[in-house]
Amino acid sequence: MKIGNNYFKISKKMVILGILGIVLLGSLIYLVSEYEENHLSTILNPALEIKSSDRILVFAPHPDDESLGAGGLIARAVEKNATVMVVMVTDGSSSHTTSGYSNLKAHINVTGNISLPELRHTETLNALKNLGVSEKNVVFLGYPDVGLGPLFEIYWDYNNTYKSANDFNKLNYSSYSFSYEKNAPYAGANVVKNMQTIIRDFKPTIVVYPDDGDDHPDHWATSAFVRYSLMGINFNGTEYTYLVHKGLDWPTPAMYLPNGRLNPPSGLLSTDAHWTYFNLNNSEVNQKEMAILSHKSQVGINSSYFKSFIRTNDLFGVYPDIQIARNTLETTLGVLPTSSYTDEKGDASNTLFNTVSDLNSAGISYDDQNVYLFMQTASNINNTFQKTFHLRLFNGTDIKRMDVTVTNSSQAEYVKYATNSIKGSEKPTVELNNNILMVKLPKSLFKGVKEVMFSVDIYDTNTKKHVDAMAFRNFIFPSS
Repeated sequence: MKIGNNYFKISKKMVILGILGIVLLGSLIYLVSEYEENHLSTILNPALEIKSSDRILVFAPHPDDESLGAGGLIARAVEKNATVMVVMVTDGSSSHTTSGYSNLKAHINVTGNISLPELRHTETLNALKNLGVSEKNVVFLGYPDVGLGPLFEIYWDYNNTYKSANDFNKLNYSSYSFSYEKNAPYAGANVVKNMQTIIRDFKPTIVVYPDDGDDHPDHWATSAFVRYSLMGINFNGTEYTYLVHKGLDWPTPAMYLPNGRLNPPSGLLSTDAHWTYFNLNNSEVNQKEMAILSHKSQVGINSSYFKSFIRTNDLFGVYPDIQIARNTLETTLGVLPTSSYTDEKGDASNTLFNTVSDLNSAGISYDDQNVYLFMQTASNINNTFQKTFHLRLFNGTDIKRMDVTVTNSSQAEYVKYATNSIKGSEKPTVELNNNILMVKLPKSLFKGVKEVMFSVDIYDTNTKKHVDAMAFRNFIFPSS
């Protein structure tokens, strides 16, 4: 009995110490979160208020992204009597396999012979109804889930369409009765055609679309398609971008916290994003929650994650255009031009033990004879990986494509991906200065160009996977 009593006393002390430890840890987490929130409040600016005259166009890669990323903004806009249109870019057909979908239907009491894309179409209409948007203001393009990246990068032309390969879509065109364009071919050029027609017809004052810092390739690609479409029609309104997928610990904390705030991921605070927010009232928070929960087929996959977007604000990024600077002696000696932008640090796929492939920055400069493209990594450039500069050149009327690939950090060549691809008559010149790679192109290739969409990436040809890639940014050429 004596041994038992001692054991009981020790156990009791351990329980008390454990409780104290939990309390102290909780207090520390609370203090850290309070510090972060107070710090973030000094660098985030509230967005401009919505007016009744505003026309807001929201692009969502998948059914549910409109509610997660912009549900509160949509509810606010409807409340202010602004006009809202929502465009669903993909069919959402890859979220479940056939067997998984069969189990899902039983779990959420769905009966009848309804396909996954059809169910997600219905869920989207219900979600937007909760936000006050009528069915006539919801557009479904019907492009393939997880296929937008290939459409933007490779399958651009009508004679080179993309074929979907998931359990619910094995076609190279949109076959849905609710599609915006009947039998729309799975070609990147057709995505742009649809988007630009919608933009021209709707005449938005505000366009909302995914942030291209998002980890999901469909979100990155939707952002690229919208940027491309807006550039091609000289859009000069307001643009907001929203995040849905970023790492394993965002939103923080990953739980239902309707009185908490949605703050930018810490890794993106060092980039060129200007973060802004819309504070939401209780009614708007409730509407957003109802909209999110309307996507029953998705919420069950990770309920805590979905509910972690139910906060007292919607968060958006703003990216000002970058004015291309004249080349200087400092640039030639290995300093990036002022017309450059930064990437998230440590986001390359192999940066745990190797920083030579982690992109830090990229940019463009020019002089009277040449245009210079730059990329910078965290340490000396890896010679074995393939580096590519991607450009979309807008002359005020149409858009041409230019892709320049560098191998061995010494040889560069133009790559033709589409009928609108262009190249110079001579090979580009490459210069390497430690961790900065520069490609020199003749300025004549840019004659008449007013604006450039620009990005860079690093690719491992052995594993056939991207190691790191930077988001697209829009650069403005000087008028002279």
